[in-house]
Amino acid sequence: MNTSSHQSKILVPIGFSEQSLLALQQAIIFGKAMNAKLYLLSVIEESSLLSRLLGDGSESDEKVRATVEEKLQQLAIETRNNSGLEVEYLIAKGTVYEEIAKTTELIDADLVVMGTNGRPSNFKKKFIGSNAYRTVTAVKPPVLVVKGVNNPETVKKIIFPVYTDIKSREKTPTVIHYARLFDATVVLIGFFVNDEEKARLLAILKQLDHVFTDAGIRHEIHFKAVDSESKKIDELFEFTYKNGGDVLAITEEGEEPDIATVLLGTEVQKVLYYSEIPVLAITPRRDIYGGIIGS
Repeated sequence: MNTSSHQSKILVPIGFSEQSLLALQQAIIFGKAMNAKLYLLSVIEESSLLSRLLGDGSESDEKVRATVEEKLQQLAIETRNNSGLEVEYLIAKGTVYEEIAKTTELIDADLVVMGTNGRPSNFKKKFIGSNAYRTVTAVKPPVLVVKGVNNPETVKKIIFPVYTDIKSREKTPTVIHYARLFDATVVLIGFFVNDEEKARLLAILKQLDHVFTDAGIRHEIHFKAVDSESKKIDELFEFTYKNGGDVLAITEEGEEPDIATVLLGTEVQKVLYYSEIPVLAITPRRDIYGGIIGS
């Protein structure tokens, strides 16, 4: 339980889809551990799925907003009654990820928890990028992305993939924070393609071992050879599920994706789209955390 005088704030985008409601359940789990207040946000877009779910498409903006507010208020009351957490609801109009980013800054959120349907299926959506991925790249606090396949009731194991670039290690302070909140074990896993990468990886894992030991965090260290770079994500998923991971912690790119990135995809996108467990995407903060883990 968080005993700090600062009350944490969790923003939960609600589109009334199954995934967003499953994300709300994960937000409650994190909210209880963080002693946080939940903010439920619905964003109304023109010709949006939200409008289609809540009306026949002929309703005026006022009627759509009134319908959304009624359902959101009811959900907020139910969530407060069932969880015992403070809950507030907000409604915005615009582009989903932009309004999430604005609201995150407005309320000074500590965490965003949102659902995703997985990989965009058509060209237009792929070109624009999923709301989850665009949110991850647009906000400063961590984003817990929930696909809703496996929904942990608590966080006992946090999977921490380790790469040889320093950016992947910048999630360390955030992972330590959540490991303490849940009294969780951090499972570090590194994959290597050749002996040179193996040597660099082992040096980094040794360094991280000292950091987690000094922080008093239970942790395990694993490393494994893979045939190629392209196999690392598949191996990560296999390792994660085999070892009973509850949350997969990654570092996102920290910048708005360009056209090539959106079309071709990135490792972060693949993890967000295909992970069956919640993914905690953490924005790099080298200006603050860079000194903790050397380059």
